Amino acid sequence: MKWADRGGRGARGSVDGADLARRPFERLLKRLVQSRLGRRGERRLVDLHLHHFRRRVRVLDPVFFPGNERSDDAIVSLGHGAYADFVQEPEFEGESAFHHAIHAPLPPLPFLYYWRASATICFLRKHASGPLHARLNVMRNVRIHLRTGFDPIAACRGEPRWALPEWSAQTRARAAPLDTRSLHVDLTGRRGKAAVRAILSAAGAPLTRSEIAGILLRCGCLGTPDVVFDARDAASPIPDADDLLSATEVRAGVAKFFATLTPEDVALLRARGYTRAGCPRVPFPEVARQLGRLSAESWRLKERRILELFRERIDPVDAPVAVTHLIELLHG
Repeated sequence: MKWADRGGRGARGSVDGADLARRPFERLLKRLVQSRLGRRGERRLVDLHLHHFRRRVRVLDPVFFPGNERSDDAIVSLGHGAYADFVQEPEFEGESAFHHAIHAPLPPLPFLYYWRASATICFLRKHASGPLHARLNVMRNVRIHLRTGFDPIAACRGEPRWALPEWSAQTRARAAPLDTRSLHVDLTGRRGKAAVRAILSAAGAPLTRSEIAGILLRCGCLGTPDVVFDARDAASPIPDADDLLSATEVRAGVAKFFATLTPEDVALLRARGYTRAGCPRVPFPEVARQLGRLSAESWRLKERRILELFRERIDPVDAPVAVTHLIELLHG
Protein backbone atom coordinates (compact mmCIF):
# COMPACT_ATOMS: atom_id res chain seq x y z
CA MET A 1 0.00 0.00 0.00
CA LYS A 2 1.68 3.18 -1.17
CA TRP A 3 0.22 6.63 -1.47
CA ALA A 4 1.78 9.53 -3.27
CA ASP A 5 3.07 12.16 -0.90
CA ARG A 6 0.98 14.98 -2.27
CA GLY A 7 0.10 18.17 -0.55
CA GLY A 8 -2.23 21.06 -1.28
CA ARG A 9 -1.09 23.61 -3.83
CA GLY A 10 -1.14 26.81 -1.84
CA ALA A 11 0.01 30.06 -3.40
CA ARG A 12 3.26 31.65 -2.30
CA GLY A 13 3.17 33.33 1.05
CA SER A 14 4.63 33.23 4.51
CA VAL A 15 3.53 32.29 8.00
CA ASP A 16 5.04 34.15 10.92
CA GLY A 17 5.93 32.55 14.24
CA ALA A 18 3.19 34.30 16.21
CA ASP A 19 0.60 32.99 13.76
CA LEU A 20 1.86 29.44 14.24
CA ALA A 21 1.84 29.80 18.00
CA ARG A 22 -1.87 30.63 18.27
CA ARG A 23 -4.14 27.71 17.33
CA PRO A 24 -1.78 26.82 14.48
CA PHE A 25 -3.83 24.13 12.78
CA GLU A 26 -6.97 26.23 12.32
CA ARG A 27 -4.97 29.27 11.23
CA LEU A 28 -3.02 27.27 8.67
CA LEU A 29 -6.26 25.77 7.34
CA LYS A 30 -7.68 29.27 6.83
CA ARG A 31 -4.54 30.31 4.97
CA LEU A 32 -4.81 27.19 2.80
CA VAL A 33 -8.41 28.01 1.90
CA GLN A 34 -7.40 31.61 1.15
CA SER A 35 -4.49 30.41 -1.05
CA ARG A 36 -2.03 32.25 1.21
CA LEU A 37 -0.23 29.30 2.76
CA GLY A 38 3.19 29.07 1.13
CA ARG A 39 5.71 26.22 1.31
CA ARG A 40 6.73 26.70 4.91
CA GLY A 41 3.13 26.87 6.02
CA GLU A 42 2.22 23.80 4.03
CA ARG A 43 5.03 21.75 5.54
CA ARG A 44 3.78 22.77 8.98
CA LEU A 45 0.17 21.92 8.05
CA VAL A 46 1.21 18.49 6.78
CA ASP A 47 3.09 17.81 10.02
CA LEU A 48 0.10 18.82 12.16
CA HIS A 49 -2.27 16.79 9.98
CA LEU A 50 -0.08 13.68 10.30
CA HIS A 51 0.12 14.19 14.08
CA HIS A 52 -3.66 14.17 14.46
CA PHE A 53 -4.18 11.47 11.83
CA ARG A 54 -1.66 9.15 13.52
CA ARG A 55 -3.15 9.76 16.96
CA ARG A 56 -6.61 9.03 15.59
CA VAL A 57 -5.94 5.84 13.67
CA ARG A 58 -3.16 4.09 15.58
CA VAL A 59 -5.69 2.47 17.99
CA LEU A 60 -7.95 1.17 15.24
CA ASP A 61 -8.14 -2.45 14.23
CA PRO A 62 -6.16 -3.35 11.07
CA VAL A 63 -9.49 -3.97 9.33
CA PHE A 64 -9.74 -0.18 8.92
CA PHE A 65 -6.63 -0.22 6.70
CA PRO A 66 -6.24 -1.32 3.07
CA GLY A 67 -4.75 -4.79 3.12
CA ASN A 68 -5.19 -4.91 6.92
CA GLU A 69 -1.75 -3.28 7.26
CA ARG A 70 -1.25 -1.08 10.32
CA SER A 71 2.50 -0.59 10.49
CA ASP A 72 4.02 2.84 11.18
CA ASP A 73 5.00 3.15 7.52
CA ALA A 74 1.46 2.24 6.46
CA ILE A 75 -0.03 4.88 8.77
CA VAL A 76 2.30 7.59 7.44
CA SER A 77 1.63 6.59 3.83
CA LEU A 78 -2.12 6.52 4.41
CA GLY A 79 -1.89 9.87 6.21
CA HIS A 80 -0.35 11.48 3.12
CA GLY A 81 -3.16 10.00 1.06
CA ALA A 82 -5.69 11.43 3.48
CA TYR A 83 -4.04 14.85 3.29
CA ALA A 84 -4.34 14.89 -0.50
CA ASP A 85 -7.96 13.75 -0.21
CA PHE A 86 -8.80 16.41 2.39
CA VAL A 87 -7.30 19.12 0.17
CA GLN A 88 -8.71 18.11 -3.19
CA GLU A 89 -11.69 15.73 -3.12
CA PRO A 90 -15.21 17.15 -2.62
CA GLU A 91 -16.90 15.08 0.07
CA PHE A 92 -18.93 17.34 2.32
CA GLU A 93 -21.65 19.44 0.69
CA GLY A 94 -19.52 19.75 -2.44
CA GLU A 95 -16.35 20.82 -0.62
CA SER A 96 -13.11 19.11 0.34
CA ALA A 97 -12.74 18.25 4.02
CA PHE A 98 -10.23 21.05 4.73
CA HIS A 99 -12.43 23.69 3.07
CA HIS A 100 -15.57 22.42 4.78
CA ALA A 101 -13.81 22.50 8.15
CA ILE A 102 -13.37 26.25 7.72
CA HIS A 103 -16.71 27.16 6.13
CA ALA A 104 -19.04 25.01 8.25
CA PRO A 105 -20.04 25.85 11.84
CA LEU A 106 -18.11 22.86 13.18
CA PRO A 107 -15.01 22.57 15.37
CA PRO A 108 -12.30 21.71 12.78
CA LEU A 109 -10.27 19.13 14.71
CA PRO A 110 -13.20 16.94 15.86
CA PHE A 111 -14.80 17.16 12.43
CA LEU A 112 -11.60 16.20 10.60
CA TYR A 113 -10.27 13.57 13.01
CA TYR A 114 -12.08 12.76 16.23
CA TRP A 115 -15.83 12.57 15.71
CA ARG A 116 -17.49 9.19 15.24
CA ALA A 117 -18.10 10.07 11.58
CA SER A 118 -15.08 12.33 11.12
CA ALA A 119 -13.50 12.99 7.75
CA THR A 120 -10.70 10.60 8.74
CA ILE A 121 -13.12 7.76 9.44
CA CYS A 122 -14.99 8.47 6.19
CA PHE A 123 -11.68 8.32 4.32
CA LEU A 124 -10.68 5.04 5.98
CA ARG A 125 -14.07 3.53 5.22
CA LYS A 126 -13.64 4.30 1.53
CA HIS A 127 -10.30 2.47 1.39
CA ALA A 128 -10.79 -0.19 4.05
CA SER A 129 -10.76 -3.95 3.66
CA GLY A 130 -13.83 -6.03 2.78
CA PRO A 131 -14.78 -7.12 6.32
CA LEU A 132 -15.26 -3.52 7.44
CA HIS A 133 -17.67 -2.83 4.58
CA ALA A 134 -19.59 -5.97 5.50
CA ARG A 135 -19.78 -4.81 9.11
CA LEU A 136 -21.07 -1.38 8.05
CA ASN A 137 -23.90 -2.98 6.09
CA VAL A 138 -24.86 -5.11 9.09
CA MET A 139 -24.71 -2.06 11.37
CA ARG A 140 -27.16 -0.20 9.11
CA ASN A 141 -29.55 -3.15 9.08
CA VAL A 142 -29.41 -3.55 12.86
CA ARG A 143 -30.09 0.15 13.28
CA ILE A 144 -33.28 -0.17 11.23
CA HIS A 145 -34.45 -3.25 13.15
CA LEU A 146 -33.90 -1.58 16.55
CA ARG A 147 -36.18 1.36 15.77
CA THR A 148 -39.30 -0.58 16.78
CA GLY A 149 -39.81 -3.47 19.17
CA PHE A 150 -36.78 -2.76 21.38
CA ASP A 151 -36.10 -0.33 24.23
CA PRO A 152 -33.05 1.98 24.40
CA ILE A 153 -31.58 2.38 27.87
CA ALA A 154 -28.42 3.80 29.46
CA ALA A 155 -25.61 4.59 27.05
CA CYS A 156 -22.29 2.77 26.88
CA ARG A 157 -19.45 5.08 25.71
CA GLY A 158 -22.05 7.30 24.04
CA GLU A 159 -23.92 4.44 22.32
CA PRO A 160 -27.33 3.31 23.63
CA ARG A 161 -27.77 -0.21 24.91
CA TRP A 162 -30.87 -2.11 23.81
CA ALA A 163 -33.23 -4.29 25.83
CA LEU A 164 -36.22 -6.48 25.11
CA PRO A 165 -39.45 -4.69 26.10
CA GLU A 166 -40.61 -7.57 28.33
CA TRP A 167 -37.45 -7.56 30.46
CA SER A 168 -37.66 -6.64 34.13
CA ALA A 169 -35.84 -3.65 35.59
CA GLN A 170 -33.31 -6.04 37.13
CA THR A 171 -32.49 -7.59 33.75
CA ARG A 172 -32.22 -4.17 32.10
CA ALA A 173 -29.68 -3.13 34.73
CA ARG A 174 -27.38 -6.10 34.11
CA ALA A 175 -23.95 -5.49 32.66
CA ALA A 176 -23.25 -6.99 29.26
CA PRO A 177 -20.79 -9.90 29.04
CA LEU A 178 -17.22 -8.64 29.20
CA ASP A 179 -16.39 -10.35 25.94
CA THR A 180 -19.35 -10.81 23.60
CA ARG A 181 -17.05 -12.65 21.19
CA SER A 182 -17.43 -15.69 23.44
CA LEU A 183 -21.22 -15.63 23.07
CA HIS A 184 -22.53 -18.09 20.49
CA VAL A 185 -26.12 -17.78 19.29
CA ASP A 186 -27.88 -20.23 16.99
CA LEU A 187 -29.44 -17.98 14.35
CA THR A 188 -30.54 -20.75 12.00
CA GLY A 189 -33.68 -19.59 10.22
CA ARG A 190 -33.69 -16.24 12.00
CA ARG A 191 -33.31 -12.94 10.19
CA GLY A 192 -33.99 -9.29 10.96
CA LYS A 193 -35.76 -8.57 14.24
CA ALA A 194 -35.96 -12.27 15.10
CA ALA A 195 -32.16 -12.53 14.97
CA VAL A 196 -31.74 -9.42 17.14
CA ARG A 197 -34.21 -10.80 19.70
CA ALA A 198 -32.37 -14.13 19.77
CA ILE A 199 -29.05 -12.36 20.42
CA LEU A 200 -30.43 -10.26 23.27
CA SER A 201 -32.13 -13.30 24.81
CA ALA A 202 -28.90 -15.28 24.70
CA ALA A 203 -26.92 -12.41 26.23
CA GLY A 204 -29.45 -11.92 29.02
CA ALA A 205 -28.40 -8.28 29.26
CA PRO A 206 -28.70 -5.11 27.15
CA LEU A 207 -26.22 -4.79 24.29
CA THR A 208 -25.09 -1.93 22.06
CA ARG A 209 -25.76 -1.88 18.34
CA SER A 210 -22.04 -2.56 17.74
CA GLU A 211 -22.11 -5.63 19.97
CA ILE A 212 -25.24 -6.99 18.26
CA ALA A 213 -23.67 -6.45 14.84
CA GLY A 214 -20.48 -8.23 15.90
CA ILE A 215 -22.44 -11.29 17.02
CA LEU A 216 -24.44 -11.28 13.78
CA LEU A 217 -21.24 -11.25 11.76
CA ARG A 218 -19.80 -14.14 13.72
CA CYS A 219 -22.92 -16.30 14.12
CA GLY A 220 -25.24 -15.20 11.37
CA CYS A 221 -23.86 -17.26 8.49
CA LEU A 222 -23.39 -14.06 6.49
CA GLY A 223 -20.31 -15.29 4.66
CA THR A 224 -18.04 -12.68 6.26
CA PRO A 225 -15.35 -13.19 8.91
CA ASP A 226 -15.67 -11.78 12.41
CA VAL A 227 -14.17 -8.32 12.94
CA VAL A 228 -12.10 -8.29 16.12
CA PHE A 229 -11.23 -4.84 17.40
CA ASP A 230 -8.10 -3.96 19.31
CA ALA A 231 -8.50 -4.28 23.09
CA ARG A 232 -6.50 -1.06 23.55
CA ASP A 233 -9.46 0.89 22.20
CA ALA A 234 -11.36 0.56 25.48
CA ALA A 235 -8.60 2.34 27.40
CA SER A 236 -8.04 5.02 24.78
CA PRO A 237 -9.17 8.62 25.43
CA ILE A 238 -10.20 8.70 21.79
CA PRO A 239 -13.61 7.12 21.02
CA ASP A 240 -13.04 3.40 20.46
CA ALA A 241 -13.27 1.72 17.08
CA ASP A 242 -16.60 0.03 17.75
CA ASP A 243 -18.20 3.42 18.35
CA LEU A 244 -16.86 4.95 15.15
CA LEU A 245 -19.31 3.29 12.79
CA SER A 246 -21.98 5.96 12.85
CA ALA A 247 -23.50 7.50 9.73
CA THR A 248 -22.33 10.97 8.72
CA GLU A 249 -25.92 12.22 8.64
CA VAL A 250 -25.89 12.53 12.45
CA ARG A 251 -23.16 15.16 12.35
CA ALA A 252 -24.68 16.87 9.33
CA GLY A 253 -28.15 16.89 10.90
CA VAL A 254 -26.91 18.49 14.11
CA ALA A 255 -24.92 21.10 12.16
CA LYS A 256 -28.00 22.01 10.11
CA PHE A 257 -30.11 22.25 13.26
CA PHE A 258 -27.51 24.45 14.94
CA ALA A 259 -27.48 26.74 11.90
CA THR A 260 -31.19 27.43 12.43
CA LEU A 261 -30.64 28.72 15.97
CA THR A 262 -30.56 32.45 16.52
CA PRO A 263 -27.83 34.08 18.63
CA GLU A 264 -30.47 34.47 21.35
CA ASP A 265 -31.27 30.73 21.20
CA VAL A 266 -27.58 29.88 21.59
CA ALA A 267 -27.22 32.35 24.46
CA LEU A 268 -30.20 30.71 26.19
CA LEU A 269 -28.78 27.19 25.94
CA ARG A 270 -25.40 28.37 27.19
CA ALA A 271 -26.98 30.33 30.06
CA ARG A 272 -28.99 27.26 31.06
CA GLY A 273 -25.74 25.31 31.43
CA TYR A 274 -25.94 22.83 28.56
CA THR A 275 -22.19 23.20 28.00
CA ARG A 276 -21.39 22.09 31.57
CA ALA A 277 -21.61 18.33 31.83
CA GLY A 278 -22.89 16.93 35.12
CA CYS A 279 -24.08 20.31 36.44
CA PRO A 280 -27.74 21.11 37.22
CA ARG A 281 -29.55 23.44 34.85
CA VAL A 282 -29.59 27.11 35.79
CA PRO A 283 -33.13 28.13 36.93
CA PHE A 284 -35.09 30.25 34.48
CA PRO A 285 -35.44 33.24 36.87
CA GLU A 286 -31.63 33.38 36.96
CA VAL A 287 -31.51 33.08 33.16
CA ALA A 288 -33.97 35.97 32.88
CA ARG A 289 -31.80 38.12 35.15
CA GLN A 290 -28.70 37.21 33.15
CA LEU A 291 -30.08 37.65 29.62
CA GLY A 292 -32.83 40.20 30.19
CA ARG A 293 -35.52 41.12 27.61
CA LEU A 294 -37.88 38.21 28.38
CA SER A 295 -39.54 36.84 31.48
CA ALA A 296 -38.52 33.54 33.06
CA GLU A 297 -41.63 31.86 31.62
CA SER A 298 -40.91 33.17 28.12
CA TRP A 299 -37.37 31.79 28.30
CA ARG A 300 -38.79 28.44 29.44
CA LEU A 301 -41.18 28.28 26.48
CA LYS A 302 -38.40 29.28 24.09
CA GLU A 303 -36.16 26.47 25.36
CA ARG A 304 -39.05 24.02 25.07
CA ARG A 305 -39.56 24.93 21.39
CA ILE A 306 -35.83 24.54 20.70
CA LEU A 307 -35.68 21.09 22.29
CA GLU A 308 -38.86 19.96 20.54
CA LEU A 309 -37.38 20.96 17.20
CA PHE A 310 -34.18 19.11 18.05
CA ARG A 311 -36.12 15.94 18.88
CA GLU A 312 -38.10 16.22 15.63
CA ARG A 313 -34.94 16.38 13.53
CA ILE A 314 -32.85 13.73 15.29
CA ASP A 315 -33.51 10.00 15.25
CA PRO A 316 -33.93 8.79 18.87
CA VAL A 317 -31.34 6.09 18.17
CA ASP A 318 -28.78 8.84 17.46
CA ALA A 319 -29.80 11.10 20.34
CA PRO A 320 -26.78 10.47 22.65
CA VAL A 321 -24.30 11.15 19.85
CA ALA A 322 -26.31 14.10 18.54
CA VAL A 323 -26.41 15.74 21.97
CA THR A 324 -22.62 15.42 22.21
CA HIS A 325 -22.22 17.15 18.83
CA LEU A 326 -24.64 19.91 19.86
CA ILE A 327 -22.73 20.58 23.07
CA GLU A 328 -19.49 20.82 21.10
CA LEU A 329 -21.08 23.40 18.81
CA LEU A 330 -22.42 25.36 21.79
CA HIS A 331 -18.88 25.51 23.16
CA GLY A 332 -17.96 27.29 19.91
